[in-house]
This record gives sequence, C-alpha cells and structure tokens, in this order.
Amino acid sequence: MYKNLVKEMRSSGVSQKMIADHFGTSQQWVSKMIREERFSLAQAFVLRDEFFPDMGIEELFQMEHKGWRVRGAAFIEKERLG
Repeated sequence: MYKNLVKEMRSSGVSQKMIADHFGTSQQWVSKMIREERFSLAQAFVLRDEFFPDMGIEELFQMEHKGWRVRGAAFIEKERLG
C-alpha cells in the first residue's frame, strides 16, 4: 500500500472519489491501485501534479514489500521491532 499517499490524502482532504473523477474511473479502481501499489509512472505524475504538487514523487509513492522498503532504486531493510 502507498502509505505516504494515503497519509497525504487524509491530511489534504483528497478522497478516492476525487482521484477517480479526475481519471474518469471508479473509486474501486483507485482503491485497488493504492492497495496493490499499481499506479503507472505516468499516472503517478498526473496524480502528484494535480493533487500534491509540492511533494516529491519518490516520497509520495514510496512502496513497501515483504519487509523491504523500496525508494527509487535503493532497497533498505525495514527496521524490525522486538
């Protein structure tokens, strides 16, 4: 899940419906794309430019997969608690 995107959506008042309307698609599609980290690069830039123009693309779309945090081309092992 794009956790930073979700956090920024909440703090900025941007809803999945607003994003869906902008892309001309359904709210379910937006939810799936956020949950499965599946926005294309072009879609990510459009979304960022329209709703979060002051944010860096890497920060907004930071991805997490199976214990690894992915940021750009760098892979950094997530910190494990306890």
